[in-house]
Amino acid sequence: MDKVDKLRSIVREVLENYTEKAQSNSSTADTPELQLLMDSKRDHYQVLLVGWENRKRVYAPIFHLDIKNEKIWVQQNISDFDLVQEIMDRGVSSSEIVLAFQSSLLRQHSGFAVA
Repeated sequence: MDKVDKLRSIVREVLENYTEKAQSNSSTADTPELQLLMDSKRDHYQVLLVGWENRKRVYAPIFHLDIKNEKIWVQQNISDFDLVQEIMDRGVSSSEIVLAFQSSLLRQHSGFAVA
């Protein structure tokens, strides 16, 4: 398995596990749905919260990850789930992860890849 295939597999596994656990903990039919979107051809991965809650429309990207230049780019994480640690626990080093939600000026001090 080449490096990009390994990263794809890890990203899929982490996001699938998160989505399955979160959906099993949802309490009512009125709870917005978690949708897992995966484009392995272009290496874009998202978990969206979609639906209605208290008569208000809910549409929010919880996670957005891309794989570029043999690195995982974390574009978005608005949850308290430690997505980056879950990825690292599966063997991805900090030098293979870009915290893209931070400016490149901050990334250089993060201990993770800059680009």
